[in-house]
Amino acid sequence: MKRTHIRFIHHKRWSTPIIVFTILAVILLFTLILANPSSSFRPKSANPYSKSIISDERAEILPELPRLAYLISGTKNDGLRIKRLLQAVYHPRNYYLLHLDLEASDSERLELAKYVKSEFIIRDFGNVKVIGKSDLVTYKGPTMLASTLHAIAILLKLPKSWDWFINLSASDYPLMTQDDILHIFSYLPRDLNFLEHSSNIGYKEFSRARPIIIDPGLYHLKKSGVFWAKEKRSMPASFKVFMGSEWVMLSRSFLEFCIWGWDNLPRTLLMYYTNFLYSLEGYFHTIVCNNKDYQNTTVNHDLHYIKWDNPPRQYPINLTLKHFEDMVQSGVPFARTFATDDPVLDKIDKDILRRSHGRFSPGAWCVGTSSVGKDPCIVYGSIDAVKPSAGSRSLEKLDTQLFREICLQMMDGKTSANTIEGFNQRCSDGKGSFRARTDCDDKTLHVNQHAQTSGTAKLKKGSKIVGGGLRQYSIMVCKKVEDKGRITYSEVADEIITEFMATESNSSVPLNESDEKNIRRRVYDSLNVLMALDVIERDRKEIRWKGLSNSDSRDMEETKMLHAELMAKIGKKAAYLKDLEEQLASLQNLKLRNEQLCKSTNGPTQGFSLPFILVQTAPHATVEVEISEDMQLVHFDFNGVPFSLHDDAYVLKLMRHYELLESESASQTS
Repeated sequence: MKRTHIRFIHHKRWSTPIIVFTILAVILLFTLILANPSSSFRPKSANPYSKSIISDERAEILPELPRLAYLISGTKNDGLRIKRLLQAVYHPRNYYLLHLDLEASDSERLELAKYVKSEFIIRDFGNVKVIGKSDLVTYKGPTMLASTLHAIAILLKLPKSWDWFINLSASDYPLMTQDDILHIFSYLPRDLNFLEHSSNIGYKEFSRARPIIIDPGLYHLKKSGVFWAKEKRSMPASFKVFMGSEWVMLSRSFLEFCIWGWDNLPRTLLMYYTNFLYSLEGYFHTIVCNNKDYQNTTVNHDLHYIKWDNPPRQYPINLTLKHFEDMVQSGVPFARTFATDDPVLDKIDKDILRRSHGRFSPGAWCVGTSSVGKDPCIVYGSIDAVKPSAGSRSLEKLDTQLFREICLQMMDGKTSANTIEGFNQRCSDGKGSFRARTDCDDKTLHVNQHAQTSGTAKLKKGSKIVGGGLRQYSIMVCKKVEDKGRITYSEVADEIITEFMATESNSSVPLNESDEKNIRRRVYDSLNVLMALDVIERDRKEIRWKGLSNSDSRDMEETKMLHAELMAKIGKKAAYLKDLEEQLASLQNLKLRNEQLCKSTNGPTQGFSLPFILVQTAPHATVEVEISEDMQLVHFDFNGVPFSLHDDAYVLKLMRHYELLESESASQTS
């Protein structure tokens, strides 16, 4: 049996170049590896409203990026809107759950599912899901709440853990990129819950809390209105009702509590809100504000820009191009409501999201080229890469308004150590403003609030923070920069560590490597706090002292301008009120006059009713009058003669003055 032989032809003239080339390639590879053993995927900007203070040490102190879980819901004919919204808010790091309710057709739901499967980027990351068995949703009833809880339960089963849940509708749209949102929220505690809430529910007590309704959507397959019971119920005594916006950003830990409910409060409130009108506007709000573990984690804002009529109607107005600048300046990440394919959406895509039609919003994860109209997201890199946009000043308002208020309270010593660590917010009767108010609990105060003369703070027994909280470090860093005038981050950190070493030299527990790293991280945070307050400024690695902000004088001028504006409005309101009072007096006077005429024998037999319009012109004027057949339109032609129009209120006002003057003259005569 013959065997197959493979002959290897050896050419001596090619062996030497191949060997030399291989050696050079290996040397080049090892050189690259040794020269750059690790790389950072995070952006150079480590602060939402200022440039980063550190460059070399950034990789050690940058917080981990959060992971967001979006619920995007819609109804009939919302498939294309959901697709566009998904493309606008997409990031491979996040999760997205799409839901078209039962009112939408199966074909529309199928088209949405086909798109998700056909998009290769979504298919590669597998982070977009479509609910196949849809829920019947009645906007006024508890089925909206049931659908939201259903979506949260699905998201909690996903393999990778996420940090915050955000619910959006098909009429919502983002006002900033996902890179901006992920970057900013990476610096916030993961237990914060953003929801607009208030216990001062006003008229809603009688229109929503006391009435009892039944939602047929709980047991029917077709959508219909809610049923109203004749009986009313009293306000609950075992818990306090809170209400607010249905648009929320809730932490995973809080939603696990709501779904799994190791305390009975979520189940109790779920039964209570089953017969509650617009239950989604109160369920989460009441739970978080009535549970001691979560009531200090709330931020009183729904992260949405919403424009209402005055007085507000049931639904907000649709946003258009005339609202664009106001939306951008608002500093919130989302806005609603938008009409389908409104031109303002194209402007948001172009100016803010830099998104082309039918494509995802590009971020740092998109590493492809955008030349010649190519999609940069076709080639993608690390999902841990974010690149905050240079023009994201709208984001500065949102975070600074929260961050600066907390920083000021830290500097004033009004917050406890656990509050400083967690940015914990208190459930309050707020009106929706984004002012963070912290809860000061003396029982959890671990840090000595008295500043030491040496510029350091001693620890109380049981404290785990070396040197105190952020307030103490901010005081120390502020003093260092003020004394030096010009200094670097490393110099500030080294000096503070040296002081702590000298302070702890007599202690039985010296500073370790972990303590030093925590001190450097605290110094870094303190520098960002001072920079946000405009106390210091940075030029490359050098930090310069600017001095205390003159915001008091600016605030005073703004207050004076606001006072003048409000006084002008009050003057207009007072004049309008006076006019209404005069109209009321005129009508009362007319009523009294007519009653007297009816009692007399010489009274008129007929008159004319209100309202009316009096046309006044010169006696010699020739007026041509044309009246339409339906008597709805009257055309006057005065042939160039001046004329004036008066309504019934003006005529009655004159009659009242005449009668007053006549009565006054009669009284004087008598």
